[in-house]
Amino acid sequence: MANGIDQKDSGSLHVKDPAALYRVDLMKSLHVDVELITARIPQTYPASLGVPESRHALLFVCGGTLLVRLESDSRWSVVAPRAVAFASGNSNLRINLSRGEHEFYVVTWQRSSFMALDGWIQKQITERTAKRHNRHFPLCKPMHSEGLADLARVDQLLRAQAPDALPCVLSLISASVGLALIGENEIGLSPLPNDLPAAIKSLTDRVKAHPEASWPIKDAADLVGYSPFHFSRVFKGIVGYGFHEFVDRCRTEYAVNLLTKTEEPIEVIAATAGFGTAQSLRESVKEHLGLLPSELRLVADEASHVGPVKA
Repeated sequence: MANGIDQKDSGSLHVKDPAALYRVDLMKSLHVDVELITARIPQTYPASLGVPESRHALLFVCGGTLLVRLESDSRWSVVAPRAVAFASGNSNLRINLSRGEHEFYVVTWQRSSFMALDGWIQKQITERTAKRHNRHFPLCKPMHSEGLADLARVDQLLRAQAPDALPCVLSLISASVGLALIGENEIGLSPLPNDLPAAIKSLTDRVKAHPEASWPIKDAADLVGYSPFHFSRVFKGIVGYGFHEFVDRCRTEYAVNLLTKTEEPIEVIAATAGFGTAQSLRESVKEHLGLLPSELRLVADEASHVGPVKA
């Protein structure tokens, strides 16, 4: 028990070896629990998260990649770095942590404490289920820069035990649930600023729509009316990474969607996504997600044997 909360009823992450992860309880109350988890994982690592019917949960992933699925489903949702995933009450989640550095927050809250928000959530879930979107739970989206800043501020307030920490946590929950529950799942490997110049926005939209195209720098520069040299400088200065990397990230996003939603062979997906070889696809998925393409499809039952993390 902590602050009157039964740990079994609050929703907590379970792993085989508690020493594999470093946990910090930033908030534990009758209404909201916030836990920060960090780790360095040499190999993919199974975990589980039980969200009781009385609560909902958000996973805020800052570093590392999580593969998350409902216990009853056979498909993974990919929660990449700088993304948030929502899981409704009465969900048993299976999670695979990618190899590499991890930093993520597990936030759960009592549904009865925020009835208006819970009513909105239930309405969205009912509508999605009616539209046969239920296979896409848990829902995940990339976080905007404003959301990342809000998450960092909440962390600071909780560590300082600031008196206004709780309303800031509630604001973050409301905004993040709204982001996750509207629209389809997104992986978010190709982040872009919101204020791109119109010509570059048009180009990036075309790349996202057709990542399989060759996209040489000269052709891209011609489309925005720049010389190749000037285009390369401007694109990296605005976006934060180069155009070639942007194309590779878009291809990887496309390939990951196919890997998690179809049974197409990896070689076919590599060709469809614009990678020259299956090996190029493997290297790109490993670089951006810390996973191999085959691991995006593997449903490991060792996750069902994990035990509770000790506080």
